[in-house]
Amino acid sequence: MRPVPHLIDAGSRIGEIMIVFVTPLFLLRTIHPLLGLAVAIVGTFVYARFTLGKPDGYLVHRAYRAGLPLDGLLDRRIRRFVP
Repeated sequence: MRPVPHLIDAGSRIGEIMIVFVTPLFLLRTIHPLLGLAVAIVGTFVYARFTLGKPDGYLVHRAYRAGLPLDGLLDRRIRRFVP
C-alpha cells in the first residue's frame, strides 16, 4: 500500500503570491521599471511573511480588528469575527 502525503489537503498560495508580485510590476512599469521590481519583491516578501502558515482570511480578520472599514466584505450583524 502506498503512503498518503500528509499535506494532501493543504491549499497552495502560489497564485496569491504571484498576484502580489505581478501587480506592482505591471502598474509601475511606466513610471520606473526598477521601482516596480523593488516594490514587487518587497511586497511579496511582506505578504508571504504575514500570511504563510495562517488560515484563509487572516489579513481580513486583522483589518477588521484594527477597525478598518470593510463595507461589503462582512455582514454588519456579525459583531465578533473569529476564523
